[in-house]
Amino acid sequence: MPSFPVLEALARRYHASKQGRTGTGVRDFQVDYPDLLKLAGCTDGDSRAQAERELTAASNLPDSKLVLERHPRDPSIIWKVRLQADGGEAWLFDTLGKPTPAELRAQWAAFFHAAAADLSGLSEPWLDRWSRWCTGLANAADQGQSIAPFSFTDKDAAPEFQRVLKGVLKWQGPTLLRVASCALCGDSKQLERMAPRLSQALNQLSEGLITSLEGAGLTETPRSVLLHGPLQIHTESGIVNLELLKDASRISAADIENALALTTTATRCLSVENETTFHQLVRLQSGVLLIHTSYPGSGVLQLFERLPADLEYWHFGDTDPAGFDILRDLRTRLARPIQPLHMNFREDEDSPHLSPQEIRLLDRLLASPQLADVKPELAAMRSANRKGRFEQENLGQPSAGWPFFHFANASKR
Repeated sequence: MPSFPVLEALARRYHASKQGRTGTGVRDFQVDYPDLLKLAGCTDGDSRAQAERELTAASNLPDSKLVLERHPRDPSIIWKVRLQADGGEAWLFDTLGKPTPAELRAQWAAFFHAAAADLSGLSEPWLDRWSRWCTGLANAADQGQSIAPFSFTDKDAAPEFQRVLKGVLKWQGPTLLRVASCALCGDSKQLERMAPRLSQALNQLSEGLITSLEGAGLTETPRSVLLHGPLQIHTESGIVNLELLKDASRISAADIENALALTTTATRCLSVENETTFHQLVRLQSGVLLIHTSYPGSGVLQLFERLPADLEYWHFGDTDPAGFDILRDLRTRLARPIQPLHMNFREDEDSPHLSPQEIRLLDRLLASPQLADVKPELAAMRSANRKGRFEQENLGQPSAGWPFFHFANASKR
């Protein structure tokens, strides 16, 4: 069977149109030729020439329903591509060896009607809800309306999604998400990947009563914060004094949220991007409240929100674009005056060049008002077009006198 990649693009555009979705159109379907080339990724050079040859060949096939409309003053220029209303849909998809949109609608409607009748593995209160939900999806498919969380273009995945959804509906008792994922999917991360669609299905099925996997009893691993230093967590049962511990502690976000109060004798709070560097600093027993974080999660945000506002807040991160972006994110989300510690561009002619993505990020950071104080460091990196010695470990083994706050912002170039 001939291969016509540019026709694939035409089929996608047709399928996405109201005419293709519903089968209600009575006029020829047409698309501007430049738009079709762009959709097909054939806008210049050999790819454009190949696309034109393929369209010409397709329009000359026996019983072709494809019409190439050319510019009235220059017949060498294709102006529009038109698919005839009478038999055009069947011809296009038959040429590509694919089911027509009308056939897909019928297949999906049949799938949902069969699903509505299959109540195996379900119990109250889901029996009636499942039947009504599937019947509604069957009607939507028949009329070319949205069948989300399913997709018209991914029918092969539908039976597996239906099976997993039923498994979630009949799951009993609160369970960690990855444990349930292993049991239902044989893959500890599959439920996380499916979470948006499963949550949408649960919301529809429960009519808004359950809007997430957590609402169905499947919860993520508890959020936590890795920290060290003189922090006292006041609870109803007493005070947990982390200052008595030599090594770092991992405290759950729930414990932070439920604490009556958080107090500290520290005068400085230092967040550290790299976990190895964090643990090196823990060994110094410096009396600084140390928190490990890159882009802050919910646990870190809750901790900062409950710490005293009069602490000195510092952040020690890598000095590549991503490291400075973490500083920007912390300042934006925490609304605290966070000072940079040792975050100076350190020149190194042998360091990696900035990637195009890093250059775009760096340009955004240079324009960010949250990073006005480190703009000279960002400009130096941009001028060098290199990351420099950006990793925290390049500063060497921290000594007992570290972190040297008194010259924290001194340039190391």
